[in-house]
Amino acid sequence: MARPSYAERRKLQLREEIIDAAIEVFAESGYHDAGVADIAKRVGIGHSTFYRHFDNKRAILDEVINTVIERSTAALAAENAPEAANTLDEYREQVGRIGAALSEITSDLRMVRLILIEAASIDTGNAMRDDHLRSGDFFESEQYPDITFTSTDVTRDGDDWTITGDLTIKGNTHAVTLDVTRYGEFNDPMMGHRIAYGATTQINRKDFGLNFNAILDGRLVVSENVQIFIEGELVEQTQPGEAAAS
Repeated sequence: MARPSYAERRKLQLREEIIDAAIEVFAESGYHDAGVADIAKRVGIGHSTFYRHFDNKRAILDEVINTVIERSTAALAAENAPEAANTLDEYREQVGRIGAALSEITSDLRMVRLILIEAASIDTGNAMRDDHLRSGDFFESEQYPDITFTSTDVTRDGDDWTITGDLTIKGNTHAVTLDVTRYGEFNDPMMGHRIAYGATTQINRKDFGLNFNAILDGRLVVSENVQIFIEGELVEQTQPGEAAAS
């Protein structure tokens, strides 16, 4: 395979520099307050150069999220796969390595400071209800398409984590705390090496401008206190070179 030209290598390098700068800017200012100009200034390029690599701010956010996931899963090396441990002592050592790897990830707050939810992606199984939730009575998703969480502090206690940060809904920002639990991990030939996590918190929707009220039989149809449940997985990815070698 022919080696990429200098121009191609420089283009790829600049793209990575833009992504790194975006991670820093989003972590410092939050997605909503950060602008393309801030990212371009951090790299030392003009707007036109930025737009040769990314169509808009949302496009680079997708790359930021992908990069954060890739860097997180890269910390879970093959030696930490479930079948790598055959004895209790080996399992204990493996748990320690995984904990140390995740601690290293979370020690760089840029890696965990941004969680984004598309408000328009709401799916409750009822189209009429979903449209109402997207409307101005609730999320007003056309004007405020994204819900963001920017973490400010991360602490760990065994398999449990506490992540404190700023949640933004409809342009309203308030501090919330996520209680995070590591569910477990497994290695499957079809689904790959996975580690599952869950997080919970509770908010008052009126703090975030979700003020719609409807009364039925003398009671509010929608509670002011809303519980939030989040579930996710870290999936170890095979690097292109490794896949070719195998």
